[in-house]
Amino acid sequence: MSENNAPLNSSSDVDTEPYYMAALRSLKKDMDVLIRQLSEGDYASPDTFANNWAYLSRLSEGMNVYMTNPGVLDILVRVDLVLAADLLAVSRSVAIIENFMKCAARRAAHTNVQDDSRAGR
Repeated sequence: MSENNAPLNSSSDVDTEPYYMAALRSLKKDMDVLIRQLSEGDYASPDTFANNWAYLSRLSEGMNVYMTNPGVLDILVRVDLVLAADLLAVSRSVAIIENFMKCAARRAAHTNVQDDSRAGR
């Protein structure tokens, strides 16, 4: 939102459009590098993969901060529909994988507790 809490697509916020577009394009460029590395890289260590995933997740969260700002998605759709669609797709994909990992971690923790109780620990 702008300083006066008006939606970003108001005429008084014409100057903010280049800022948001530049910020989102920069985030997308960084995300593309990580997506390429994560999908094609030959990682010697799972820790390196996990670190890159965590960085992509943080970038996605940062992008979501911009995208949830009233008016930003409207600007993005109007100025660059392909970028808007790509950012939304990446954001949803990251959210899906993050949810899977949380579910797997909960399941693993639950299984470990059951195993410990069976072993008398």
